[in-house]
Amino acid sequence: MAASVSDGLMVLIENAVNGGQNNAVSEISKVITPNTVMSFPWFSNETMDISLSGFPYPHHDGLKLLIHPPSIIRSGIQEKRYKLLDVVEALGPYLTSAELQRRVEGIKLLTDVIQLLPTEWLNIKELGVLVSFMCDRLKDHHSIIPYVIKAASSLLRSDDISATEIHQMLSAISNEIHIQSLTQSERRCFYQMIEYLLTNRLADLQAMSGDFVFGYIQCMDGEKDPRNLVIAFNCVTIIATNLSLGPFVEDLFDVIACYFPVDFTPPSDNPHGITKAQLVGGLRRCLSSTSQFAEFCLPLLLEKLTSMIQSAKIDAFLTLAACSPVYGEKLLEFSGSLWSCIRKEVYAPMTEALEEAALTALSAMTSAVSKLIIPPDVSRHLCDPEEKLIVPSSKLLRAVGSASNPACWIVFQEVLPLLLDQSEQLKQISDRKLLIQQIIDFLQLLSDWQDFGSNPALPFKERLYTSFILLMSHNSPTLCQLAVQGVVALYAVPGLLSQEELQTCSQHILLAVLRNDRDTRKTAVSALSVVCPHLMSDCIENICTQLQKHGETDNELCLEVMSKISSCLNVVKEVVPYYLSCLEQLSKESGDKALTKAVTISDHLYSVIQNTRHSEDCVNFCYDVVIPRVFNTCLSGALNCCYVFKEWTVVEKLAACVRVIVCHTEERRAQRLLLATISLFLDHDTSQFNDILPQDLDLSEFCTFSVEGTSCQTQLICLFTAVVCSQPVTVEIPRHTEILTNLLNLATRWQHLPSATTAAKCFAGLVNKLSDDIPGPSVTKLAGELISSPEFQQRAVLVLLWLTKALLMRNHPDQRQLVNALLGLLADAKLGVRIAEGFRILLEDSQDILTTEMHSQIQFMYKQRLFVFTVDDLTDGFRNAKQDLRLPYLVAVSYLLQYVPREAVMPYLPMLMPLMIQCLQQDGEDLWLSTLSTLEHMIHESPELLTTYLDDLLTHLLELTRYKSNMKVRIASLRCLCLLTSFPLHVLVPHQRHVTKKLIPLLDDHKRLVRRQAVLTREKWILIGAPGTD
Repeated sequence: MAASVSDGLMVLIENAVNGGQNNAVSEISKVITPNTVMSFPWFSNETMDISLSGFPYPHHDGLKLLIHPPSIIRSGIQEKRYKLLDVVEALGPYLTSAELQRRVEGIKLLTDVIQLLPTEWLNIKELGVLVSFMCDRLKDHHSIIPYVIKAASSLLRSDDISATEIHQMLSAISNEIHIQSLTQSERRCFYQMIEYLLTNRLADLQAMSGDFVFGYIQCMDGEKDPRNLVIAFNCVTIIATNLSLGPFVEDLFDVIACYFPVDFTPPSDNPHGITKAQLVGGLRRCLSSTSQFAEFCLPLLLEKLTSMIQSAKIDAFLTLAACSPVYGEKLLEFSGSLWSCIRKEVYAPMTEALEEAALTALSAMTSAVSKLIIPPDVSRHLCDPEEKLIVPSSKLLRAVGSASNPACWIVFQEVLPLLLDQSEQLKQISDRKLLIQQIIDFLQLLSDWQDFGSNPALPFKERLYTSFILLMSHNSPTLCQLAVQGVVALYAVPGLLSQEELQTCSQHILLAVLRNDRDTRKTAVSALSVVCPHLMSDCIENICTQLQKHGETDNELCLEVMSKISSCLNVVKEVVPYYLSCLEQLSKESGDKALTKAVTISDHLYSVIQNTRHSEDCVNFCYDVVIPRVFNTCLSGALNCCYVFKEWTVVEKLAACVRVIVCHTEERRAQRLLLATISLFLDHDTSQFNDILPQDLDLSEFCTFSVEGTSCQTQLICLFTAVVCSQPVTVEIPRHTEILTNLLNLATRWQHLPSATTAAKCFAGLVNKLSDDIPGPSVTKLAGELISSPEFQQRAVLVLLWLTKALLMRNHPDQRQLVNALLGLLADAKLGVRIAEGFRILLEDSQDILTTEMHSQIQFMYKQRLFVFTVDDLTDGFRNAKQDLRLPYLVAVSYLLQYVPREAVMPYLPMLMPLMIQCLQQDGEDLWLSTLSTLEHMIHESPELLTTYLDDLLTHLLELTRYKSNMKVRIASLRCLCLLTSFPLHVLVPHQRHVTKKLIPLLDDHKRLVRRQAVLTREKWILIGAPGTD
């Protein structure tokens, strides 16, 4: 075939040489493709690479070149067998031909070669010739222009091109081409060329002065494509910032002003990724690029600010804020009108966003001009007896004060005395509350003030400090809360309060903490947590002592407050030992009261350690103090079978404390604790703990790793897991084979379910980190145990599930074997449902094992990988299973749909939709809720798929709305029914009356949330097809 094609091609070339060139070229273009050229028998690097002297038809080299791919020609040039100008000369008959088609073919080939060559390859002579030639071609037929633009873009990127040639090319483009008549991609190529020159050859364009500016204005005028506008706006910004605009200031402004405000909504799929925010930002940078635009831009902004379109107003305010630093004193001419617009939107705000934009603009304007532009009568409203304008006036003044240090000084000197006088004179609590809140808001302006000597609040410090201290003892909880906030605001001003004043404040805040009012207590606790890190250690000790003393009457409050203020090492040093002492004391007590208290203390201890885990000092302190005492307390409690330590919740939470410490301590210390823990649990050896455990601790009856152990001792496996499974992957676990064998034995044989579950988790956590193949029993042995040992089947399933998760997360080669074993067990009448429910274990993020914090190996997208492994088998298994064995497959699918990211699920939804319908027919609240959650997303993302199932969906959803046992099921089904109203009108109307009738009983549901959702849903269905609705 190749030989016949090449023979035919040679005949065509021969005909062309003998005078039939016109028709031959047309025929050649039909025959030649890159593949056919490569297959010609005479093709080789020697014969195909161009050597002009070797052409068989030297007077028709252009025709010979047409059969060469541009990449082959490029290679010949780079290997210096000929030059680019030789190619141009060879193409001469085509580049200068009187026939358009021949010129197009010649210029196209030349452009392709130029684009393929590196920018540094062309020399000065070649650049000069090519630039002149391309400028001349710009006068040619419009079908040639796109290729010339592409060639020009490549040529102008050369480092050796001269300023004269840049000027020549740009002038020719400006004079000869109407850019807006080109296609989008061609115009984009032009803008990219200009952007490159503005970025890399700015000095050369500056030398062109107004010629370049005028030319660019002509080229950009009328551009509509958002992809091109993003680049065009950037070009305008650079031009206005760096070039002399001369007489073309207004012309350049008019070119961009027509786009303000940007009205663009990208398509739903947004294939090009262009957003409205990009266009708005680009245009805003254009308008704020030079102060020369001020006289034109400010009237435009005022026009938009007086319109009725809210989005236009917001855009105008934010653009004004961006322009103000550039326009500077030119704002003063329009300051009166701008102030009126700002005041209007703040005194009578339509929306919070519009008000915020107006205040932002005011602050920027104030910062930009040398004198305040806000009229003095605004502060007069602070004395308004009706209080209507106090808050908006305060906002305006704060916006002015935030603009600059001088403005802040002026505002504070005028405003603060008025507010303080008013707050002291007024008697009504509501009146005082409003004014004190304004004082606090003004103080918050100074949180970043660095120069203490010039601080605007300094003259008022004593008055403010005394006022807040007095108010903290006020009978009104509202005023007391505000006073606490005021003290925090004073403290936030750098250097304003002395250490003695801060300690006094902390004592008053502590008194507020101990008040009975819940809101006051909450505010005071929050304030104390802010202040405590900056108090002296003796003051912190005093606070903790008072809290502990108060704890004798209100222990729960004491524990909670101490937990929330523990944000630094000084506080942690006081609080953590107190918690541990309380636990040690409770280990000697019995009764439900002691147990409840122990659970509470454990929770607070965990909260303190978790909140300070990123502080190296706090972690080191907890390692030295918490771990020894927790091990001692837990071991003693387990050996003596203390009442408190019979409770799994207490031991589990203490183990969580150890886990957090080990995860964040340095590797050397973690490894030392690992060795000691393994010796303790496997050998009952406490020697490596040194002084951590008491020497007289009798471990003769310690049997945590024994099947016969009591639950008090077996549940200590969570302490073992916390230490062993929190080690970095780089730490080698000694005796791991022995540990895994023990764990497997205990996980399948312990009667205490929490202990057995933790052993299975520990097994998985270790396997996840081992670098070699999985030691211990093989998958086959595990599967055999499931079948042959009915006594341990359920526990063995648990181990298999956690092991599968461990291997899935690290993407181990054996993961597929384990997943297949689980899929095979779904058909088992006894174990199928348990395996299906185990898919939740595989997919749900665990908090106490296999986490990134515990340094587990977690590969990207393991959930998606499990979905791909199982989705086909689950659907096939469901179809082939007997009716009474289908439920496990549905449960497994429901968990996949619930936990796997939507992007992975969507392509499989047509296949899974029948199973989801079946899920709604089965019994099970969890199954319903996960299916309904998935349906909500599907209605948004794939409504066309669900339309065909509308009859079945309505039937089952209406049925679930009557499910009395669970409010969540009723609400979720109502939400789905509500979303279904977005379907096409013609499929909804036949069901409208039936659905609205069925929803009537739900309007009287005994749960308020159900009634509210029922009203919304029924309203949507009633309005289907109504005028004015979508």
